[in-house]
Amino acid sequence: MATTTSYGTWYNHTKHNSSPEGDILDFINGGGTDWCERVDECGAFERMASDYRAAVQAALPDGVYLTGDEFIGPAYDDDTDFDGYPADEYDDLDLGTIIDSVDLTPIVERWDPDAEWTTEQVADRIGASSIKSASKTLHVWGITATGRQPGRSGQNLYSAELILNAMAARPGQGTRTDLKDSGE
Repeated sequence: MATTTSYGTWYNHTKHNSSPEGDILDFINGGGTDWCERVDECGAFERMASDYRAAVQAALPDGVYLTGDEFIGPAYDDDTDFDGYPADEYDDLDLGTIIDSVDLTPIVERWDPDAEWTTEQVADRIGASSIKSASKTLHVWGITATGRQPGRSGQNLYSAELILNAMAARPGQGTRTDLKDSGE
């Protein structure tokens, strides 16, 4: 196992925010106040942050990781293989350029609470194994279609905000829902 070292913090490489979440806030602050509040209240911000962190991680070379707001990676040159990745003026891995290469637009659009999602998009976002499974989940949550795509093969459309709220309200792993009913 290779020895690791700090490659610096998010701020060291972006010079404008101390975390990925700060970058997202800067990006979405152009939206209206009501929209920004809905993004926060329905859990969309956390999903944006998770997807953004995953996208940055995917853009990093093997062995380099974003942990919290710090980058860590191999301590010794013999353990690195950064061929094909951008280098800075010191011939070190240019993490700022890698961060800048990740486009926030599709991530924010993916979790926009004002959007309407097709059944297929719902399945993708809730992690359902199929469209049929997503439809059953929507039924259990009491979410009905707000419309339908045009054409014979058009899918039902659902309010993203309602789905995000339902996702945020579902019990977490290990939650004992049976205790809520019995008052224990």
